[in-house]
Amino acid sequence: MKGAIALVLAVLLATTARAIGATSEPLPDSPFLQAEAELLQYNDSEPLANWGMLPYSSATPTRKVFSSPPSAPGSVFLLTSDAMYLFETGVSGGSPSIVRWDTVLGIAVGGASGVGTAAAPWLHSGAVLASRKALLVCTDVASREKAACERIPLPSGIADWSPSDVAVDECSGDCFIATEDHGLFHFSNTSRSIAPLVGVADAEPLSSVAVRSASPCGASSSARVHTRDAAASPMVAAGGASRLWLRSASEHEWRFEWVGGLVDAAVTSLSFDKDGVLWVGNEICVNLVHTNGTFQRLSGTPPPPPPPRGAPFPTAPYPPHHHAAQ
Repeated sequence: MKGAIALVLAVLLATTARAIGATSEPLPDSPFLQAEAELLQYNDSEPLANWGMLPYSSATPTRKVFSSPPSAPGSVFLLTSDAMYLFETGVSGGSPSIVRWDTVLGIAVGGASGVGTAAAPWLHSGAVLASRKALLVCTDVASREKAACERIPLPSGIADWSPSDVAVDECSGDCFIATEDHGLFHFSNTSRSIAPLVGVADAEPLSSVAVRSASPCGASSSARVHTRDAAASPMVAAGGASRLWLRSASEHEWRFEWVGGLVDAAVTSLSFDKDGVLWVGNEICVNLVHTNGTFQRLSGTPPPPPPPRGAPFPTAPYPPHHHAAQ
């Protein structure tokens, strides 16, 4: 019996060897490649090996990681509840550099958790940060020599807010700010002021907001040459635990979808792609909202209850069913 098993194994090995030898192209090893990684520890943890150390403790973890497009290669920003750091990866494998950056900019970022960036000429590789007490519009944010920040006060009657996300319209310079306690706000780049969007997510906890410009900046159309023209309304989406709010570029009207219907679960992230399709992230799946108003669901192969999880598995699109609000 042992001899028969050995013979079968020998035949299988020989067949496999011939199949490999007959392959004209070398076998790909990409599935086995791993990206290089570097571990950074909080400064209140026990030092291990040669790993780098963050300049703050685990009691104030990183709330946002972002870069300002087109920022210097290898530069990103780390935002905590009370500070902002510029993180620059080392050159030729050297150690990374982490610099306390809010002191360089001369700003107070206490409670900041909403950040928006844009590759727009007016922002000059800058960022818009929402802190507890104000909106901070910073240009050339990664430059020691050119960086400048303007503090925009909150609307009258609001002493502070809990910002969760900021989205910037690259063409107009306007911003939309999602908050956890006061709904959705609009910053006008023309008047340099903030106003609540009354009737849209009033006092509704929001986790994310996304903007897609109505047309490419600098388009030849006379209505788009001056990109701050009110006619060039962007597509906007905002969402949270109970609803997904939507505004199209052609209609100055908001509508919403209830979470638990076409949107499977509480909205955790939003992003428009280049075709204007809205990607809605949640803990169950990814919902897509197409420009014609239909919904699509990306999820795993449907198992028995509870609802299917995972991606990618596209299901049939659904017709829209919505409510409108001014």
